[in-house]
Amino acid sequence: MMKVVELKNVALDFGYMYEEGGADFAATVVVELHRDDETGEIEIIPVKGIAEEANEVFGVEAGEEFDLGDSINVHDLVADYPELLGK
Repeated sequence: MMKVVELKNVALDFGYMYEEGGADFAATVVVELHRDDETGEIEIIPVKGIAEEANEVFGVEAGEEFDLGDSINVHDLVADYPELLGK
């Protein structure tokens, strides 16, 4: 079973990618939840980000979609949004 979930107002910080810093902003993170029907195990796959505010350093405008790449730590998302695992 697969379900798409939008997590609103996720604080992102891409400062590690930019020497000058300032690449932190809020975004909606869209994830897919894939539940194994036999084991009940859930795999969380980050799909895309949608900037909730403009960030000049990162180069996004509010409402603009962007590729999350490998920047999202799924374990951090689960810690901040335990409802992803039904808790």
